[in-house]
Amino acid sequence: MILDPAARTCRRPSSAFTLIELLVVIAIIAILASILFPVFAQAREKARQTSCLSNLKQWGTGVLMYSQDWDETFPLAWGQDSGLDGGAPATTYNHAVPHNWRASAGPGTARFNIALQNWANTTQPYIKSYGMYLCPSTEESNLVAQAEYDTAVVTPAPVSYSYNGLMHQYPLSGIKHPADVVLMWEGRGKDARKGFALHNPFLNCTSPAEPCVYKPRVGDPLNCACDSGNGATGNAFGLSGSIWLHGKVQNWMYADGHVAVKKGLATVTGGTTDFRVDPYTNYDAKGLPASVWGCCHPPLFAPDRDPSRPY
Repeated sequence: MILDPAARTCRRPSSAFTLIELLVVIAIIAILASILFPVFAQAREKARQTSCLSNLKQWGTGVLMYSQDWDETFPLAWGQDSGLDGGAPATTYNHAVPHNWRASAGPGTARFNIALQNWANTTQPYIKSYGMYLCPSTEESNLVAQAEYDTAVVTPAPVSYSYNGLMHQYPLSGIKHPADVVLMWEGRGKDARKGFALHNPFLNCTSPAEPCVYKPRVGDPLNCACDSGNGATGNAFGLSGSIWLHGKVQNWMYADGHVAVKKGLATVTGGTTDFRVDPYTNYDAKGLPASVWGCCHPPLFAPDRDPSRPY
């Protein structure tokens, strides 16, 4: 067959993108990403918040089971040992979790003994898993030197949640409004201390000879006349991290075992927050508090709290 040299070969149109078309596609992808990524981040944080809420619910069940087994009293928030501060209650100490992980604070030491009495260790048989101590929205941090963690006897547990220290060995029968009294909350802020638990708030107790239990105000419950001695007043620790864990809200668990999403935290109007909602008076731009509301005790955490009275 002789081909006609004048014949032309038919070619298909090119399927390659032009530069302009490619730039348009990239621009569309970038726009979609800017819209969807925040949505994905919010969904991921919502899942973490739900996990934290579930952890607190199980803590509520565990603590109430403990209370039923121990004469209907709430767990000890701290320990006490004659070798530490002359035997005064260790109200301002972090406590090791598990109690025996620190090689430098082994059996027979005061720190070992007070950790044994701490809420995070005494209720552990009811919780079972140390994974329940950690909220995935928090960031783990060290409290002691790295050398202590390198020589750990057992694995230290990061702890995100705080126990209401005003409930220290308080009787269940003394709670008149259990649905309004905080039992546990995310009281370290956006922080989980590796191997240590903390109670927040705490009672001011300095005498080793007197019981350390919550004491209500004297006389008219609306006045600020405090009783005297151990437990007459209380205070709160500053948060270790920002209070904004889950989009400016926290999870709180109450004395009746129910959990709720606490809104309105760190909302400052007129220079201070609303004491009926927030335990702290004001915050910096990062969500770290400056001081705590209180008239003898932080009102939101008082075991005898009556939500019908203003303060």
